[in-house]
Amino acid sequence: MENARNDIEALDDLELDAPASVPAASDDVAAPARPAKRPRREAPTDEECRQMHASFNDRISYLCKMAALVVALVSLATIALGQELPQFVLMGLCLSVALLAIAMLQDHHQRKR
Repeated sequence: MENARNDIEALDDLELDAPASVPAASDDVAAPARPAKRPRREAPTDEECRQMHASFNDRISYLCKMAALVVALVSLATIALGQELPQFVLMGLCLSVALLAIAMLQDHHQRKR
C-alpha cells in the first residue's frame, strides 16, 4: 500500500468512461472491467427532504411497533408456559409500552406536519 495515492479528489477527476483495455492473450490474469462513472447527484429539494424524513419516520414507527409486539408476545408466552420470571416479564412489558410510545410520538409528529 506504499504506492497508493492519498488524495481522493484526483480519483474523482479520472475518466472512467473509456473502455477498459483488453489484456493480451498471453496474460494469465485478466483485469476486471471498471463500471462507468456515475454522474453526481444534485442536492435534494425541500420537498424530497420532507418525503425522505416522512419515510424514515414511518419506518421507525413500524419497527418500534413490531418490536413492541414481539416483546409483549414473548413476555405473555412465558407467562402462559409457566416459565416466567416476574421481573423480566415486567421489564419486557414496560419496554413494549415504551416502544409503542415512541411509535405513537413519531406518528403524531408526522401528522402534525
